[in-house]
Amino acid sequence: MLTSRQQHVLSILFSEYIHTAIPVSSQMITRSFKQKVSSATIRNELGELEELGYVTHPHTSAGRIPTNKGYRYFIDHLLEREKVSRDMAIRAAKVFDNQVKSVDDLMQKVSKLLSTLTDEASLVIFPRFEMQRFKKVSLIRMDGARVIAVWVSSSGFVWHGAIELDEVADLEML
Repeated sequence: MLTSRQQHVLSILFSEYIHTAIPVSSQMITRSFKQKVSSATIRNELGELEELGYVTHPHTSAGRIPTNKGYRYFIDHLLEREKVSRDMAIRAAKVFDNQVKSVDDLMQKVSKLLSTLTDEASLVIFPRFEMQRFKKVSLIRMDGARVIAVWVSSSGFVWHGAIELDEVADLEML
């Protein structure tokens, strides 16, 4: 668990990095820090955060940048969540009023919803189907040579569909 000072340092670093997209120096963090601390103290905290894998730096003399682990911590523990207004929740629900027909349709609706909620451009990317790994596959015999297949990936993606086999399959064969 990070100390409150380390969390504060991370908050400042992430806010600054998100706004500028350039490595953040200890001096920049010191200027934004609520309490009076030295750049050396901030450098020590950044060193510990780097050892823990939350930040890194592109080269020796550069400031620090977030890592994937750091982003995850920031989102889970430090990012202040905003309450969604009732009006915004109703608008979001309307996007999904119609049945989702496909993954592409879902991605398009989610992108539209994000744009509506944030008043910004949005882009939604889904992992390529070919890159998914099996977690579980279930085959359910319907009638004759028809089978329902349910496929679950390690990332939680679920696909299901009817398959017509060349011959009638018993449970043991499935």
